[in-house]
Amino acid sequence: MAVSKEFTYHATDTNASQFLGHCRSSEYSLTVADRIGIERFLRFAANSHVVYSPILIGLLQHKLRNSRPAPDPAPASLVTSGREVTYMISGAGAVKGVLSLGLVCRAGELPVHTLLGATLLGMKPLQKSALLNEDGDIGTVVVLNVATPHTPEHT
Repeated sequence: MAVSKEFTYHATDTNASQFLGHCRSSEYSLTVADRIGIERFLRFAANSHVVYSPILIGLLQHKLRNSRPAPDPAPASLVTSGREVTYMISGAGAVKGVLSLGLVCRAGELPVHTLLGATLLGMKPLQKSALLNEDGDIGTVVVLNVATPHTPEHT
C-alpha cells in the first residue's frame, strides 16, 4: 500500500501550528480512559524535570480539545491505549506495537508520550495523518489494523 508523502516539509517552532492544522482532530475519537491518561500525562509533564517536546504537548492538548468522544465500549477498530496497532510511516514497511499510556515502556509498546503514539491515538484503520518526526520533518502515518494484543504481558 502506497502512502502519500504530502506532508514532507521541515517543521520548526514557527510552523508547528501548520502541523497541527494538518491534524484534523474531528477525525479522531478518544475514550474516557485515554482522555484521563492524556490529562494525567500533561499534569506530570508540566511539573516534571523531564523536558517534553512543546509540539508533543500541543498535539495532545489539541486532541483533548477537538477529538470526539468515543462510544462506550469503544469500537474494536479504534486505536486506544492497550490495543495493538499495525501502522506504516511514509511508505516504509508495516510495524506493530501496543499503544501505552505508561511513562515506562516495555519492548513492543508505543507510548502516547511520543509523537508517534500521540498521533496514532484515536485513529482508525486506513486513516492517514501527518506525523512530525523528532528531526522536524513531517511524514505521513497510516493505520493498517487494530487488534487486542494476545501476549500475556499486555492482557
